Amino acid sequence: MENSVIRDYSTRLIGYYGLTGMKAISLLVSIGCLVGVLFLVNAAANVSSYWSPMKAYNPSLQDVGNSFFNNGFLVESNYNEVVDIIMICFLGVTAFFILINKMAIFIALKLIITIIIAYTLRCTTLMVTSLPDSWDQGLRTINDTFSDMSRQRGGDLIYSGHTLLVCAFAHCWSSFYLLTDSFFMHVLTGLCAWAVFGTIIIFIIVGRLHYTIDVLLAMYITSGVWWSLDYFLLQYFEAPVCQLIFRETRRMPMDSKACDTTIEIPRTISQHRNV
Repeated sequence: MENSVIRDYSTRLIGYYGLTGMKAISLLVSIGCLVGVLFLVNAAANVSSYWSPMKAYNPSLQDVGNSFFNNGFLVESNYNEVVDIIMICFLGVTAFFILINKMAIFIALKLIITIIIAYTLRCTTLMVTSLPDSWDQGLRTINDTFSDMSRQRGGDLIYSGHTLLVCAFAHCWSSFYLLTDSFFMHVLTGLCAWAVFGTIIIFIIVGRLHYTIDVLLAMYITSGVWWSLDYFLLQYFEAPVCQLIFRETRRMPMDSKACDTTIEIPRTISQHRNV
């Protein structure tokens, strides 16, 4: 009896999500790659912390965003806890609504791949930049480069990992109907998500957890990766792309004759019938 109940529940779950073997494998591989990238980006952040100029001889750079919010005065308060609490709550709520959505597999894959690409790019900026620390309370990582995960870690940390995560999750709200099929609720929840995003980046800038340029770079790169994935999905997958079925033939790129209005476009059968 119990086996039949479990089997019936599994069947309904697979049907609800439209889960296939390829989707399951893709999701597991993506999660594995994400874990690997998170390990690398933590090590890269420790390297950035070590190579940043010492605070005793190199004070923090002036920051336009911080000066705007703080009237030109540096703030000594630690906003780490505030940013983390808001971010964790936002990510948790978003993850819950993704999980109960029928397109959960597709949304999760797009979200994870976006984070993987954006964090991989972040590894390069962490390793090659060495600006003075953005805040005075950051600690320098001396040992345990591959294992230290201190929340008080210093370094220029270009670009912002917090902004990256929140931006990617905010795109989920504005790109998918997570809560309901109502367009009004979709717009409303999307605006709320981006309002949370704006609140978090303001706390990051005010607390000098990052320079303003770190936040702008994270938003620019993450959004670029998210929208670039839309292009590749349309190029390589049949519509609707959420089914993740590869095209039998690739979409041809637009050539120079595509916008030539003097070329007569062949009529379809339905157009001939309407003449």
